[in-house]
Formats: sequence, structure tokens, C-alpha cells
Amino acid sequence: MRKRLADLTPLCPLSLLRGVSAFGTKIAYYTGDKAARRITPQMITGSTEEMTDVAPSMWWDSDILEVDGGTRLKRTLEQVLNECLAL
Repeated sequence: MRKRLADLTPLCPLSLLRGVSAFGTKIAYYTGDKAARRITPQMITGSTEEMTDVAPSMWWDSDILEVDGGTRLKRTLEQVLNECLAL
């Protein structure tokens, strides 16, 4: 996900490129900030000596089947739409 955002952020006409990563109904939110040249959440490096699961499960903190999760996703989509309309 971070690689895709890094590739696409410079091409995006918006100041923030937003992305989501979904596992089932759980969503993690990503942003590529063009001005700051930063992608969040930050990259986590794994061990070169052992296999580890380095992506914290807390990143997928939004469940779209719950009211708060659905509201957050809808709000994110509305932000993107409004920014596109303002171009």
C-alpha cells in the first residue's frame, strides 16, 4: 500500500492522496501528503533474521459494518469528492 501511494502521490492533483486497506470489514487508512513528502502510517521495518508480522493490527481500527466505521469511510469519501470538485 505504501509503495502504491509513493508512486501515485506525486501524480495526484490533490494535496493528500487517501487510500484504504481492507481485511474483511476492517479498514486501515493511509495518506500520501504531497507537500510533506510523507506517507502515513509510517513504514515499519521487519527483522532480516526472522519472519515477523510487522503491521500492527490496530491500524485496521475501523469496521465498516459498525456505525462509527461506516461514518468514517463515508466522511473520507466526501472529503475526496469535495476536494475533487474544488479543483
